[in-house]
Amino acid sequence: MKKRLFLLIGMVLVSGVFFLNAEHGRQALAGEQKDKIVAPAFDLNFVNGGKALIPNNEHRYTVILFWTTWCPHCAKALKDLSLLAARYSDKIDFYGIGVGETPYKIQEYIRHHNIDVSVAADPTGHIARLYFVRGVPTIAIVDKDGYMFDYGYALYPMVKRLLDKIKEEG
Repeated sequence: MKKRLFLLIGMVLVSGVFFLNAEHGRQALAGEQKDKIVAPAFDLNFVNGGKALIPNNEHRYTVILFWTTWCPHCAKALKDLSLLAARYSDKIDFYGIGVGETPYKIQEYIRHHNIDVSVAADPTGHIARLYFVRGVPTIAIVDKDGYMFDYGYALYPMVKRLLDKIKEEG
């Protein structure tokens, strides 16, 4: 009986530490803490050719959408990302990252759904883990200096905040 109680208490403590750590990471990436958080760096290899470095060295804002091919909400978010990219690509870089997906599967998906935005594969979920992605679709916005600007799940309100910031900067 004591053994089970200690095991249960241990499991609760470990779960609590994991949750708090994940929540701290989310808050850090969303900029809800006082200190600026440097965006995790990685290279992107797009499924249709081309590469990008995140954060970029061109001092541009970057919107990153983490998505999957099986998620209906992701399909809408990816279409919306494509529309936003068509309208604001002169000011902002827009990228989609297929989490747990192969490049071939992503190529087929974007061709079938007429997606016109740069998309990369993250087959092992390594990039998603760098950004504390716990569900899809998830959006991360990196500012022009390489710090996290915003993080969350609502694409349009997040991009509106970014456009307001860009307008404020002149």
